[in-house]
Amino acid sequence: LRRLACEACGAVAASGPERRLAGDAAPSVEAEVGDGRVDVADVLRVLRWAVGLDEAPGVEEFLRADVSPTVDLGEGPFVVGDGRLDVGDVLLVLRAAVGLEALRWAERELALELVLEGEAVAFSVRIEGWPEWASATGVAGEPCASDEAGGVEASAGVVAITCASDPSVLSGTVEAARLRYRAPEPVDAGALAVSVQAVGADLGPVVAAIGAVGE
Repeated sequence: LRRLACEACGAVAASGPERRLAGDAAPSVEAEVGDGRVDVADVLRVLRWAVGLDEAPGVEEFLRADVSPTVDLGEGPFVVGDGRLDVGDVLLVLRAAVGLEALRWAERELALELVLEGEAVAFSVRIEGWPEWASATGVAGEPCASDEAGGVEASAGVVAITCASDPSVLSGTVEAARLRYRAPEPVDAGALAVSVQAVGADLGPVVAAIGAVGE
């Protein structure tokens, strides 16, 4: 599969929001799975599962090992999976281990509903408790769809979205934005603390609250 002494074949290491790396299924000690890198140990483990030499993987192990098939949206392969472990998964993990593939999770969206007691032209949403294994990639939907009108900033456990609605005006209950992110599974919206600040055309504060938050 791969020469253990091959110095040129560096393993793919994970950092930051990629801590739950696609293909990183070994080792598994109690509740902990993976070591933040995809290497020959992961290839061998997925191979043993695929041919039935090891006991069936746990939920988290299966999530990371089921990487085939992938879909290429012009930015490289994104993991889709098909609910089974076979030679396709083994080959993809092998390619990732030797640096031929950079497997990434599929993109998901989290919708944020804004409740306004007045008219607003801009707002800022702060999301606390954001898991580091979910990588925020941008925003979709009005008024945050354009690069000029909206932006996302992420730090440890926090994602902030700032959007301007000009020339339109927001009022009542509206979908503020859909936060795009890449992750192995949906983020639990109930575990997030979400707050909002809004301003009107005169740059004065507008009373605002967050309504529904979900996929």
